[in-house]
Amino acid sequence: MRHKMRILIVDDEPVILRVLQGIFENEYIIDTANSGESALAKIHVFHPDLMILDAIMPEGISGLEVCRQIKTDQKTENIKVIMISAKATDLESREEGYGAGADDYVIKPFIHEDLVAKVQAWLRCIVNHEQLSQKVNDLEKETRVMWRKLQQLEFVNEEIKNGEIRFRSVIERITDGLVILKNMQLKYVNQALGTILGYPMEDLLKVPLTASFAPAALHWLEERSNIREHNKDIPAIFRTYLRHRDGNLLTVELNAEKVPFYDCWAELVVVKKVTVNDRENMALPGSSFSN
Repeated sequence: MRHKMRILIVDDEPVILRVLQGIFENEYIIDTANSGESALAKIHVFHPDLMILDAIMPEGISGLEVCRQIKTDQKTENIKVIMISAKATDLESREEGYGAGADDYVIKPFIHEDLVAKVQAWLRCIVNHEQLSQKVNDLEKETRVMWRKLQQLEFVNEEIKNGEIRFRSVIERITDGLVILKNMQLKYVNQALGTILGYPMEDLLKVPLTASFAPAALHWLEERSNIREHNKDIPAIFRTYLRHRDGNLLTVELNAEKVPFYDCWAELVVVKKVTVNDRENMALPGSSFSN
């Protein structure tokens, strides 16, 4: 919450000081100065938001010079200055006041209500400016946070991309076939499986499972895919037949493992060709295929 607004009133006439103090002291924190020198000294202690400044003070530093010094100092340049002067009816005097940096000008003798309205309007400008500055600062902070997150995300994405490249590089050097199944749908196959089954990579994902896997193997894979739902004890290794693209049957060993796949689980199946010696000792399920 913002502090109560501060007004510094500067005039060499004690009566004017008392009148102005009486007008504003109930709404704002007020301090007064009766000379330019006193005003400049109080500014850095009192820290006013607004000054009501007499333009012409016969002795010492004039109000014009006080205003000029305030507006050329980065520490005080944001203080709003309403200059009051009996010479304000003179256009040249007004221009001189605005040239010194005054934000507004009031003629002596002034109407109290007019001066109050000007003070209130400038103080509202200060509050609005502070609120806008705060919103800009908050937006800049949010932007910096989002930028850091974006950079982190780009780094993570790059690491994922590099990891995927390394993963595929390793996978493609494996001589065993690899299959990732999600809900019994092919999501990934490696080149080695294409070599085993006789299909080019661009065709491999288009081949239905029933064309290559024996019914018993499909049943086993389906039970494996539902193992978490049914809590069944389904063997992770299964020996069966696969059908080559040319129609010949291949004796293989399937080794399945649950793996995380994006936002769910999938079945990673390793397809290993069985040697002639192993085949002679195997008892395999039926090898009939659906056409």
